[in-house]
Amino acid sequence: MEVRQELTLRDEIEAFAARVAALPLRVSLSDHSSEEPRFNAFFAAWPYLTGDYPFHRAVHVSPVPAETVLPTGCAVVRQSIQSQHRRTLIVGVGYIASIAQWSNSSLHASICARTDEIAESLVREFESHRVEQTTDMSVVDVT
Repeated sequence: MEVRQELTLRDEIEAFAARVAALPLRVSLSDHSSEEPRFNAFFAAWPYLTGDYPFHRAVHVSPVPAETVLPTGCAVVRQSIQSQHRRTLIVGVGYIASIAQWSNSSLHASICARTDEIAESLVREFESHRVEQTTDMSVVDVT
């Protein structure tokens, strides 16, 4: 009979730190580009590549509020803030996600999760942050 252990956010943070410490890689950085976003994407994809989190979903949401959009109950483990955007790596119970949020109020999230249900629920949570745009009838778009 399978015994299922309930994981906590603390367990997920510790598992993330252990995965990062055990990564078999050598890093070479260039002075001419920003490497932080690539690291966040790599860290987020690693559990998918190893099979720990075999379900992946991605979502683009626009527009969203200008403040940082994060799911409830997550922990930020890495963050890179540049002039026009913020990239955040988060862990939660059963998932890891890389979020890019731009100053023009759009975001892209890439989610790897233990189950498809967890991944889908995060997609719905990110989509719930979409802001309704009001149309100013006195303005006419011209191309």
